Amino acid sequence: MRWRELLQVTCLAGLALLIAGCGKTGTDPTASVPDSIEVDGVTWPSVIRMAPHGIWGSDKATGVFGIVQEQRLLEQAFADIGTQIIWTPMDGGGITINEAVANGQVDFSMYGAFPQIIGQARGLKTRVLASQGFAYMYLAVRKGLEHIEHPSQLKGLRLAVSFGANTHHGTSLLLREHGLSLDDVQLINIAASDAISALATGSVDAVLTGPTLFALEEQGLARIIHATRGRATQASNFGSLFVTEDFYQRYPEATRKVLESYVRAVHWVSLPENREAYFEFIVNNSTTPVRFLERDFEGVDLAERFTPLLDDNFIWRLRDTVEFAYDNRIIRNRIDVDGWVDAELIDEVIDDLGLSGFWTPWDESGKPQPLLAEKSVSGF
Repeated sequence: MRWRELLQVTCLAGLALLIAGCGKTGTDPTASVPDSIEVDGVTWPSVIRMAPHGIWGSDKATGVFGIVQEQRLLEQAFADIGTQIIWTPMDGGGITINEAVANGQVDFSMYGAFPQIIGQARGLKTRVLASQGFAYMYLAVRKGLEHIEHPSQLKGLRLAVSFGANTHHGTSLLLREHGLSLDDVQLINIAASDAISALATGSVDAVLTGPTLFALEEQGLARIIHATRGRATQASNFGSLFVTEDFYQRYPEATRKVLESYVRAVHWVSLPENREAYFEFIVNNSTTPVRFLERDFEGVDLAERFTPLLDDNFIWRLRDTVEFAYDNRIIRNRIDVDGWVDAELIDEVIDDLGLSGFWTPWDESGKPQPLLAEKSVSGF
């Protein structure tokens, strides 16, 4: 069975899970939208349900949303209105979040672009509000392949890929950037959580994934030969903050307030004086050793790493991912990216907070565009 045929089987199974998830409630997802309250003639939700990625075994959000939660930015923003903020961080990945959206249990979430595209193409109505920045990916080969030094040498090798996941397209882009394609390697469809052990046991020859590879390399069971650092490569993982379309239409003022809180958190993380505090937060609320965190972020400008901008580079990458999903029959219809992404609101919020020019926009090729204002280090 060729990889495209196997991919169709995998995606049909994922669709079955999504449909099964919708059936658990037995109701229209819009029926679960929180009740409204009126304050000074403005309609606000009585409850906002936040469901970002979570830390395994806890009720804490990860990354920048962890800072939003830790600093209680949303609770402060809605204190005078009376809106309750409910945090339900999820550690099950894109399928879990898509299922929660389908069941009408989520108002806002943030995760990788690929599962968002799959959900949107299959009827989940959401609106993209901000970029979540980029996560560097690392390419490692198993023990015994010491002669492999570069991605261009992967031809014919067994490459672990989780079909329909963020690394699926990332792997395709990485190979393309080095003169290869998915047809030049033997794709082994395996869950991302199992790829590390498969590499350690030699069941696969190579895998592209995150910093979890650092531990395997320290044990001498794998060797990292490439990292997707910098905007010259498009193979890094990326995603976005989104809101359900129903919430977006019913509560525009609340949507803006949530986005403002997120931008405040991104700005805080991006400031050099908060770098160590952010690292300390991650280490204290995860199993990530500080040495791995420092290695992953070595020489990295956090303002670039966590940029919230929906710039030309983000839009190009989103369109390219949609085309990849469509061409490989992961989705059956293309998505209107322009209608899905609200690129104006994030710019308005950044301007209102006095942060215009703080984050550098990038063009389609990954080159910085001229700034319209000097970078602010204070804002607000």
